[in-house]
Amino acid sequence: MRKFNLRERRFLTLLAKISEDDLELVSFFMQNNFFTKSCDLALAVLPPKSAAILYIKKEVFEVLSLRKREIKNFIEILSLIEYLKQSRLINIIPIPSPPDITIHLMREDFNLLIPKPQNSDLLLNTNGLHIKNIEIGKIYDSKNQIVFEGVTLEKYTYELILNNFMGLLFVSDKLKDYVRRGFKSVEDMRYKIGQIATWVSICIALIFGIIGIYNPFSKRDNRFHKIDSQQFDSLVFQNKVLNNNVEKILLELNQVTKKDTLIITNKKY
Repeated sequence: MRKFNLRERRFLTLLAKISEDDLELVSFFMQNNFFTKSCDLALAVLPPKSAAILYIKKEVFEVLSLRKREIKNFIEILSLIEYLKQSRLINIIPIPSPPDITIHLMREDFNLLIPKPQNSDLLLNTNGLHIKNIEIGKIYDSKNQIVFEGVTLEKYTYELILNNFMGLLFVSDKLKDYVRRGFKSVEDMRYKIGQIATWVSICIALIFGIIGIYNPFSKRDNRFHKIDSQQFDSLVFQNKVLNNNVEKILLELNQVTKKDTLIITNKKY
């Protein structure tokens, strides 16, 4: 499993919260978890025209760098969903769009979607946001001021949206466990445990090595022994060897005679 950035991890955390007992539409999930009220984006899918429009708030759209950032963030999440599906971490069961549906709109506060009788404009919510029938690339407020500007996405992106957003969403236990473990795979956990074991072994070997050079309980010599760099390098080399044989060393230590300076006895010095 590849590594994920912070935005992707937040999205994975939301996916992991989906209950196995509930049926979740991808479009509904995206509407309530990505295209939220605080988000600067909305999405329109137009099956009859084989097109998709990404709406961006006007004040963001007018700044090129911000516009590119928002498009990039959307493409990033779309690519993530495709990756999760291809990796069998999620499963999406397609639901064909009814032939009479001309537009799918995704945004948390677009909760009305009824035509305005007088001019056939599409009313999006009770606040008066609407799309003019003759200008689908913009969203207007109740005062006919532009609040969203649209970007028509490429055909390939439209097909990705159609294949990944229009269906039932099921999240695998493997993905949920991955999130629960703090975004660490089984292989990552094994590697981490192996690293900890290695460092513990090195520390134990280093302690025994130092005791072998300087033993404060020895009758022969209680003074500090100075070691030069050559001796220290030799000690490090020995520690690397001992690192792979710590259990064997501990077993052998139990069989060492009382005369060995590594063993602390009850004898008074």
